[in-house]
Amino acid sequence: MAIYAQDGLILIYGGFGSTDSQVQPDVATLDKAINTDKAPQPLVYHSATLYGIYMIITFGSVVPSQPQPASSNLALNNKLYIFNTQNYTWVNTFDASNIHGSNSTNSDSPSLGVKIGTGVGVIVFIGILAVVGLFLYKKFRNHKGVPIATPGTPSYFFFYTNNYTRRCISYEI
Repeated sequence: MAIYAQDGLILIYGGFGSTDSQVQPDVATLDKAINTDKAPQPLVYHSATLYGIYMIITFGSVVPSQPQPASSNLALNNKLYIFNTQNYTWVNTFDASNIHGSNSTNSDSPSLGVKIGTGVGVIVFIGILAVVGLFLYKKFRNHKGVPIATPGTPSYFFFYTNNYTRRCISYEI
């Protein structure tokens, strides 16, 4: 049910959705004070999408101004309409670089703090990887791929001589 209130708003109460469930919110308001000078012709079966602060309306069929027989076909809409939701006006063009409006910040772009934090984090991570890599290199640089001893294969015993030369002795298990 809808009523026209004294303050110029249209109040809508109740209803149910396509799945026979209660609509939310229970009460909705429409402001009829929107400038309709450039409003498009009434449409049915149209498509609308929100792009930043702009509602873009396309396709659909034009509603005739006079009642038509049920057998008549509706004229197809071949125009595109743009509605600025920030100041509630119909426009012919829009600035794609300012789709979020003049009073808002672009939430898609990370802030300077996030950029600096990410940069510092990456540098610290690379530093930690370098230190770990250096320790692993020092630990395993003299490691020669020694096979695992199994029965029937030679085993190796490593020792160092007095002049710190590495020696290897092979023996059978």
